[in-house]
Amino acid sequence: FNPDKIHLFELNKINPKNINIEYTIFSNEVYVTGPCIVGSQKTWKKMKELVEESFQDLLNNNIVDDDQVLYLMSYLKMPDLFELHNTKGEWFIHFRDYSN
Repeated sequence: FNPDKIHLFELNKINPKNINIEYTIFSNEVYVTGPCIVGSQKTWKKMKELVEESFQDLLNNNIVDDDQVLYLMSYLKMPDLFELHNTKGEWFIHFRDYSN
């Protein structure tokens, strides 16, 4: 894993131009998995900031949702910080394919 990136595992291909966060929340669409994120200490610090900012954005709109939406919003705010790994819709593939 590239230590300069936060690694997210996407269930569905993320096309930033076609994502509407409110629609994603209320239609229960899932783009990234929540159970596995890989990053260095340096990138985790920025990830924490992005997640907190994303959470505040939701609260400002009287919305609360799960971690997966916060990770998606964080990615959309700063895509260059992230590397996406497509799981082809498998929730726990990262435990099998990246366990070494």
